[in-house]
Amino acid sequence: MIFVDGANLYSCVEQAFGVTRMDFAKVRDELARGRDLVRMYYYNAPLPEQGEMAEKARSQKKFFAALKFLDSVEVRLGKLVRQDSGEYRQKGVDVRLALDVARYALLDRYDVAVVVSGDSDVVEAVMVAKDQGKRVEIAFTRDGCSTELREASDCFIELDRPFFERCALQK
Repeated sequence: MIFVDGANLYSCVEQAFGVTRMDFAKVRDELARGRDLVRMYYYNAPLPEQGEMAEKARSQKKFFAALKFLDSVEVRLGKLVRQDSGEYRQKGVDVRLALDVARYALLDRYDVAVVVSGDSDVVEAVMVAKDQGKRVEIAFTRDGCSTELREASDCFIELDRPFFERCALQK
């Protein structure tokens, strides 16, 4: 199973490589690395459809719809909450991803989890999965991944420029 923290991936990849559009069928296949894939879960929060983010929200909505048509891919959405500062913050995304990593390990639904996140909030779920005898691979950019998460995993797969060039959405 592959578990993708979409917003975390997008922000790190955009910052590191300037990439904003990826072919997630290629991402899925690259991360599966020839192994049988049970499912890929993509986690994110929808942008507000009004105000200054309306155009991005429409584009994001189309992207989520396209993901749902990919074989073995499921989209799981949290929500955005506006803070007092006016900034938006995701709620329920990291927790949902972490719970799924742990829950599906406990239910014996996978042998290998590929977690696409750099967020140390996932560390405890990684440890639960490993305690169940599962292999956990973290796939992320080198600079975007917490040391704690890298060390908790069985293996770190660096998502680098060549990876994103292979997975770029062809226009």
